[in-house]
Amino acid sequence: MKVIFQVDVCPPGGGGTTLRKIVDLPFVPVVGMEIEQSAWKDTRKVKAVTIGIDDNPYALAYMGLDELDSKDQAASWVEMYKAHGWKEPSFDD
Repeated sequence: MKVIFQVDVCPPGGGGTTLRKIVDLPFVPVVGMEIEQSAWKDTRKVKAVTIGIDDNPYALAYMGLDELDSKDQAASWVEMYKAHGWKEPSFDD
């Protein structure tokens, strides 16, 4: 199944960036499941799961919000995520 992992990177005052990583898994993640990913120092728990059952089934696993101390730090984190294969959402997803 297509699983879309999502994280939000947010500097102070808002204006954050949503990033997603799409993978194919033989199962659907559940809330509380620990996920390991190369962009993170430690595992993270899935915060919420949304399942789409239309023509192209998928699961959206929300991994949380990265609240950072400055816009520069947030921009740096976005670039780090992108280096690990995460992308900003597009209509092609």
